[in-house]
Amino acid sequence: MATASSPTEEASPPPDVLSLSQRRKSAQALTPLLLHRDMSTDVCTPEEVQQAQIAGVAVYTEFLEQHLQVGEIPDQDLAQVMETIENHGRTATSSICTSSDDSEEQKSAKLSQWKKKGKRLHQIAIAFEKTHQREEVRQEAQRVVSEGDRISKEQFLQLMEELFAGDCITAHRIVVLFTFCSDVIVYTVKRLATDLFARFLDWAIEYIMTKVCAWVARHGGWDAVLSQPWTYIYAAGKVILAGVFIYFGYRLVKSGLNSIGKK
Repeated sequence: MATASSPTEEASPPPDVLSLSQRRKSAQALTPLLLHRDMSTDVCTPEEVQQAQIAGVAVYTEFLEQHLQVGEIPDQDLAQVMETIENHGRTATSSICTSSDDSEEQKSAKLSQWKKKGKRLHQIAIAFEKTHQREEVRQEAQRVVSEGDRISKEQFLQLMEELFAGDCITAHRIVVLFTFCSDVIVYTVKRLATDLFARFLDWAIEYIMTKVCAWVARHGGWDAVLSQPWTYIYAAGKVILAGVFIYFGYRLVKSGLNSIGKK
């Protein structure tokens, strides 16, 4: 058993055997990688939030569709799944009324531009595809899908909130969130879990619209956020990601959804 030596004298255990409490404390001590920003952007108009929501749903749904294309989904299922995603996205934004005077043609052109940004964002996300951190994302997504019906909307949204608690939203974490949510959707499709697919998709879009898009609007909009130096963000993101999914695991344990400790 452990000796009475002081904490400073103890040999640090390897990361894979750290207790959940030790890992969580380490995560809380991480310095968040925040975008350099003009504090004046903290205040935005309702119109700016609405525009960010419309753009955000377009960016995410395209990101998700790109994710599905590399997710080994049978071709006969892929088209129908993508159509369903588009329908859910349109439904989510249908109630947003803006004062924009854009014609339908102009709105369609803007939507096309946001779709391109979603595709570009997915290309950026591939940068950590083979990293250890990327595997953690997959494992957490599999864990959520395996629990399926036992996860309530409140619990799922709380998992998302742990990522973005306080003032810790970062461009890197947006990519992590999009990747995580997309992994969840891919696994529901592979399991032919139609109900879970629709449920998790709607919950993910809701969180992105209400939380992520509000943050994006306060930081200059999607153009400003997506124009950040991603190489720098990903270099520092390796440190952040370890802490991000400690929060996911912690929430699953706290919610009684993890089998650890049941034996």
